[in-house]
Amino acid sequence: MNNPYKYSKTNKRYYTFDYYLKEAYKSKVAKLPLDASFTCPNRDGKVGIGGCSFCNGVGSYGLENNQLSLVEQFDVAKQVMLHKWPNAKFIAYFQAFTNTYGSVEELKAIYEPFIKRDDVVALTIATRPDCLEQDILDYLATLQARKPLYVELGLQTTFDKSAASFNRGYDYKVFLKAVNELRKRGIFTVVHLINGLPNETKNMQLTNVRRLAALDIQGIKIHSLNILKDTKLAKDYALKPFKIMNVDEYTSLVVQQLELLREDIVVERISADAKEEELIAPTWSSKKTIVANEIDKKMAALNTVQGAKYQKISEAVSFSHELILTNPNFNVAIDATLGNGHDSEYLTALFNEVYAFDIQPLAIRRSQKLLQDIANITIIQDSFINFTKYVHKKVDLVLYNLGFLPGTSHKIRTDAKTTIESIKVAKTLLNNDGTIIIVAYTQHDNGAEYQALLEYLKTAPFTVQLHPNFEYERIIVLKPLPKL
Repeated sequence: MNNPYKYSKTNKRYYTFDYYLKEAYKSKVAKLPLDASFTCPNRDGKVGIGGCSFCNGVGSYGLENNQLSLVEQFDVAKQVMLHKWPNAKFIAYFQAFTNTYGSVEELKAIYEPFIKRDDVVALTIATRPDCLEQDILDYLATLQARKPLYVELGLQTTFDKSAASFNRGYDYKVFLKAVNELRKRGIFTVVHLINGLPNETKNMQLTNVRRLAALDIQGIKIHSLNILKDTKLAKDYALKPFKIMNVDEYTSLVVQQLELLREDIVVERISADAKEEELIAPTWSSKKTIVANEIDKKMAALNTVQGAKYQKISEAVSFSHELILTNPNFNVAIDATLGNGHDSEYLTALFNEVYAFDIQPLAIRRSQKLLQDIANITIIQDSFINFTKYVHKKVDLVLYNLGFLPGTSHKIRTDAKTTIESIKVAKTLLNNDGTIIIVAYTQHDNGAEYQALLEYLKTAPFTVQLHPNFEYERIIVLKPLPKL
């Protein structure tokens, strides 16, 4: 194993936020939490009322000095930190509730004074993905141009059913689009994730991290579900207690999640900040140092590091996933080439139903292990020319990733004849505004399958869009021709 402390100057085997800040700013940097008196759209009735069920109504467990002006909050917190670190630099951290939930003019009044301060090296803005309209995104880009900006998105889970249970108020595809928009503007994007949500299995929690590791994000915050006093979750828990992870279960899970995470994603938080007097369960979560130490011990015992089990996807596949977000509907999708299951895993987060096909038993076994506990997928061991034997409804997307099963013989792979026949069958199932996306490889038989596809598509009943800007792969997007 290479240096296990690549992103740490201590015994941490993951990319610590402290290390990132010291490397970026050549100094100790402290984040000073601020309360700008925002609310949330799932509190004021825009998308819901009552807020997320785990939120106690004061935002981020309640900030001290929130009766002061923002400048006064900052200056009080700064003096406290200077006693500990006399040479520290500071990040103005707009933490409580949804800090882009206002007009651009309102945001300017809040953020401009801190952009102009010499003792502020960066801004961090915590918000929701559904509160990033285009004019706000463009304003954030102007902040980024003047001073480093970090935007934190409160996702918590990639599973919409779980999110609905705690009243999140937006779908996962809204989050994905927000990440894409932030990254187009070069904004450092951090995602919040909660372990231990009711009805989420261990495999679902690992799936959350696999999905996030495949995205263009730069930071992550992980903590356990905290049941706080005076929350809807506390009332639900009192009426019908559900299982709470113990510290060993939580730390073991986090180690596995860190292994699945890309090594370049900064781990900003690995446990929670709940105040003991507000915390109902789990009582161990307020002991952050003990939790962090247990994670360190487990990683050392396993001789593992962040990213040890991360599986990279190609640029072309990543781009195909972005194209899927432009789909008008997200009801039914077909993964024509299941393979190791990573495309299907992505699709299950977006579509109500997913049908996945593969002829190889090994692909089926691998994918069933990966996709266990994901309820909205049907895995079928059969050729993709037999879609209509199993799918008896209109579909919104058919996705092909042509070639061979990674890690197996190159002799067993898709070929032009069956692929073209499958596309013909797929067209009979497509909605009028449905899409076929094909990731084709140009290195198999000197690109024979790809060239045969292009020849077929010259006269096929589709509009054809080609995306050729990848070294070994090409993306083809097909839309049915409108009916006359």
